[in-house]
Amino acid sequence: MGNGNTPNAIFDNGYNSNFIPVWAFGQNGVQGIEGNGTDLYCNRFNNYITSWWLSNYDPPVGSPFPFESGSLSDQGDCNTPGLFGTPTDNLFNGESWSTVLVSGMPTSFTYYYRNDPSQNFLPTVNDPALINVEECIGLMISQEEHCNISGIKDDDDIKAISIEKWLNREALRKLFYYGEQKNAAAARDLLKDINTNEAYSRMLPQYIKEQDATKVSQTITQLPDEQWGNAQWKELYGLYWDIVQDGRKLDQLTTEEEAIIRQIAMGGTRAAYDAHTMLYLLYGEEYEIPLPPLPTVLNSTAAALFSTNAIYFKTDAAGNLIPYISPPLPNPTQAQVSLSYCLPDGEKGLLRLYDMSGKLLQTRHFEQSGQMSIDTQHLSPGLYLYAIATNKGLTQQGKITIVP
Repeated sequence: MGNGNTPNAIFDNGYNSNFIPVWAFGQNGVQGIEGNGTDLYCNRFNNYITSWWLSNYDPPVGSPFPFESGSLSDQGDCNTPGLFGTPTDNLFNGESWSTVLVSGMPTSFTYYYRNDPSQNFLPTVNDPALINVEECIGLMISQEEHCNISGIKDDDDIKAISIEKWLNREALRKLFYYGEQKNAAAARDLLKDINTNEAYSRMLPQYIKEQDATKVSQTITQLPDEQWGNAQWKELYGLYWDIVQDGRKLDQLTTEEEAIIRQIAMGGTRAAYDAHTMLYLLYGEEYEIPLPPLPTVLNSTAAALFSTNAIYFKTDAAGNLIPYISPPLPNPTQAQVSLSYCLPDGEKGLLRLYDMSGKLLQTRHFEQSGQMSIDTQHLSPGLYLYAIATNKGLTQQGKITIVP
């Protein structure tokens, strides 16, 4: 889900046996602005129900997150050969329903594709009134050749790109490369020379860390605030800058500052996740990321796929069961959690459940293989700790969230 005008790109992925590999909902760029909007290109989709699902985000009753109208820009372009991601060049295999499914989106877009002779690909859509499908004739080039990403552009070539969306795309690819090379200085130098909102927002926390008052002030001024998400981003990091200037640490918030951070955390914007992270660091408050319910049209299919209660354990080459203990699921939960286990003969397991103060609440023994359920109805909503150990050294630990 994207909030605001910042476009997203989903590329160079291989999806195998996914129900819906890509689900884009909500505002994903602004329709009609050149070079803006989410792009999905150079991906391979194998064995799926629907490869993409595009829809508005209509929050459930009581959700703190706002309605977001779905919007994608035209996918690729037939008339600009040679530019990366033009046209989209996705490959689809084993489809069982539709390639692209649109639900409630108010804007239309064109899906440009090349019919790779080796694949004979023809995209299918469920709502042709919203999606125009256009084949790029005369560009018969394999996906492998067109989607080759081995070459990373030079910094000067990236800075010279005139279309902001493509500039951001190539810059992010280079930042990922610098991350793999552990070259933080080069990444910062590149961002400092790029005059886009994406670069400004990524550099703002760094300028605050360096306590560069001039750069912080300039960057906050340059960032847009017309949209709610952008305004919250500026407010959050403006507040954080005030804390740094005062010589305080994050655990020295005033009551008013904490209230602002909590308000931003409930906003469902990009800044919300940074605000949630601050609260997690301060108080250990974990948070959920709510997604919309599965579309009604897929409910019966989903029920058929996920209705089995069978447990399957892996074996090694000799046919011996591989020791395994699953995490407790579902998590978060209301009434109970269950875990599956498979232990060799002679190995015994022990599960302990604690509250956050360290008080031992439950102890459960298990051996051989099977499934164990833990009743949580009598526990108050909140966070709990579990620890699992066996007499042969297999261990696991984590948290269980109990919701009202």
